[in-house]
Amino acid sequence: MNMQRFIISRIVCVSLRPGRPTKTKLIVLTAAALLVSNLLLNLLPDLGLSSIRSKSATEVSIGAEDLAALKEVGDISAGGGGGRYRRISQHLSGSDGSSGDRSVTVTAWSGCQFTALAIDDVLLVNQSTQGLHIFIVNQATASLMGHQVFSSLDELKPLLTSVTAGRLLILTSVQKFRRTGSADEAAALRLLGSSGFQIVSPKKPDMEVTASWVLIAFAKIGRIDEQLMQSRGRQLRLSTQVRLVSEDDPICPSWPPSEDTTRRRRFCQLAEGFNNVCDCSTPAAISFQSRPAPWSTHGVVPLTVLSSNQPQFLFRTLSSLLSIQSLNVSQTHVMLRGFFEEPRLICDLLKLAYTQRKQVSASLANLYRLGMADSFHLFPTASFVILLEGDVDSSPDLVEFFNRTLPLMRRDPNLFCIGAWNDQSFTHTSQEPGLLLRTQQVPLKAVAIRRTTWESQLNEQWPEGPIDLASWLGRVMGPRRYCLRPALSRAFVYSQSLRLIDRLRPAYRTESASFCIDEEAHSNYDSRLQGLIDSSVGFNSHFARGCQSAVLAATSLASRTVNSTLPSLLISARASNIRVAQQFWTRVARCFSLNAGLTCLYKGTCQINFQRFILLVLFRPLAPFRLPPGSEPDLTIQNVSWGSRKHRRHSRSPT
Repeated sequence: MNMQRFIISRIVCVSLRPGRPTKTKLIVLTAAALLVSNLLLNLLPDLGLSSIRSKSATEVSIGAEDLAALKEVGDISAGGGGGRYRRISQHLSGSDGSSGDRSVTVTAWSGCQFTALAIDDVLLVNQSTQGLHIFIVNQATASLMGHQVFSSLDELKPLLTSVTAGRLLILTSVQKFRRTGSADEAAALRLLGSSGFQIVSPKKPDMEVTASWVLIAFAKIGRIDEQLMQSRGRQLRLSTQVRLVSEDDPICPSWPPSEDTTRRRRFCQLAEGFNNVCDCSTPAAISFQSRPAPWSTHGVVPLTVLSSNQPQFLFRTLSSLLSIQSLNVSQTHVMLRGFFEEPRLICDLLKLAYTQRKQVSASLANLYRLGMADSFHLFPTASFVILLEGDVDSSPDLVEFFNRTLPLMRRDPNLFCIGAWNDQSFTHTSQEPGLLLRTQQVPLKAVAIRRTTWESQLNEQWPEGPIDLASWLGRVMGPRRYCLRPALSRAFVYSQSLRLIDRLRPAYRTESASFCIDEEAHSNYDSRLQGLIDSSVGFNSHFARGCQSAVLAATSLASRTVNSTLPSLLISARASNIRVAQQFWTRVARCFSLNAGLTCLYKGTCQINFQRFILLVLFRPLAPFRLPPGSEPDLTIQNVSWGSRKHRRHSRSPT
């Protein structure tokens, strides 16, 4: 190290002597720059990564050599792959299905562009999704049983804990992943048997690591081989021999003989990584008892789950849905986009009817279109359909909620849809189960649609190209119609909750206690909203002074309430169009810890019920409602410049 510093200093001194040609100076300084860069690489702080080398491991540069190496075991698109996937359905160990003493060659690639897995020169997976990829391979047949992607090491622990002992695990990385230094991260590294990471807390929380990492191990037994390289722009290739084991013994002989056990064993031979489904001691339930809801006033109402190639999400969604005792399983249907094997195996395991359609588009709009078309075709007498996306946990009273609200849709022709999900439902907002709010945005995720709406409008007008589904449905709905959604959400979107900041804690109903829907409040909704505005307290001056002042004033006003009626706080803003209204609402959402999306808008007004007060935001002249006498002047975007990104100020959520 000292010698490098001496050489650099001498080169610089000699090159800068008077009389040296300019070209010579440039050449010498370039050489010095290369030495400096090499010195800086050696001085980089240790991120807890250590270099592991094995005889079977090689490192190659990204480029033509990588692509050529992968083409030897299967087709790969230029640029690192587009996620092509092929499952080995036959036994690699021979035509008789017995592994004997056969060994297979497991080859894995890891780097900044793609990851790939091959067994005996057969390419199984080629993907470019950033994060940690874990592949689960059957230790007897060498067939791929599962593939999941995680963003950090601590997220691996539940999977590593529940996976069947002895399964072959291959872990690779693409680009970056996070290290949190948590106890779950340390447990995951111990379960993997990794010696490439020091099981210590990183210097910074949620530190991103850029490294190429390949690890091959037997689940809950030990590591087979591992390689870790910290350099950027390099691709790792790790190849090792793995001896297959005999599969003469049945899976979990302690399971009692039954139809459930037969289905479970069939599933566990082909798939892995779904909670405790394949656990020998306490396997997860796959049969559920139900008492179907009395849909006598509505006829047949199918509930269709929309899913693509997200098997872990689908299993969690279906398990949550089937735990609802009032669910009618005979009218529950799963629409699978794409001919993927794992989603089909999950439906067979849970004994649910499903259809598989060719994946012509990966858009959400295409998924909803296929779901509505299949549902009304399979249930020709149904007047409504309930569509549930495949990344949603259901409330225990989800079916009861639709059972009580569908009569409103039957009687009100202006009611376009009924949604069970509210993206403004948090722990600090209203927990009243029977409160319904109107919106002119279609609340997707869990929504009920009429057959007549599908046949006369949506099916005929559906665009062929890619569309923003929520915006397009809003245009079809028009200004005269609206949707209903509960103040307390009946659905929890767990895939989105992972990306919310800490102060936003989504809430949804977790009990099945009875509740009542105030139908009179629905029929007189506009007049009741005008009554709330007339009795409201002007809040413009507090909000204009800043976010902290607004939250403190709201809390103070709510604490002075003596009766059970919640006080209404009114903010009126000047907004000539939806774009300006969205900008203003972003400031309001930051102050009161709400979602920044303007999904609460109904006739130019947003109503958010907190636990101790009601917040009303009127955008004029979009809102047709009149202000109470003596109201404060309307605010503008310029009045709340403190809410811009440069002057953002956070405060605790009002309650």
